[in-house]
Amino acid sequence: MLANDVFEYSYVGLLETGDMVFLFSNSRTENNILNREYGHQIVSSLKAEIHWFSNRPNVWKLTVYSEGNRDQTTDFDFYVPKRIFSRWKEFNLDKSAALDIKQNFFSKIFVFNQRNNPEMPFSIINIDIEWLERVRQEKLNQE
Repeated sequence: MLANDVFEYSYVGLLETGDMVFLFSNSRTENNILNREYGHQIVSSLKAEIHWFSNRPNVWKLTVYSEGNRDQTTDFDFYVPKRIFSRWKEFNLDKSAALDIKQNFFSKIFVFNQRNNPEMPFSIINIDIEWLERVRQEKLNQE
């Protein structure tokens, strides 16, 4: 049963750099934004925010929402690929460096859908550039 649960709540994502990430959702499959349909059409225009927590810096959270409806989100946890995490460690896990890494490595994530849908075999999740710039500006204002 546990292996089936892992499969049901997991997705494979590919970064533009070729790095692979495994996204783990805590939401039930039918409530997951990657499986949600709006009028017979699966949501295709997705945006995301990426957060990390100091107690587990190698596990980040991807908050995904439809570009037109930010009220419904799905959170995914994922391990930062080792190569990218090593690069961030070179900057002593600096918050500004994390923002640059988010923009440079996670600007677009291709997520392979679990549903057998030949018309849409994957979803594209774009980092919310407006959110990223707002966070960057808040960081500058605090310094």
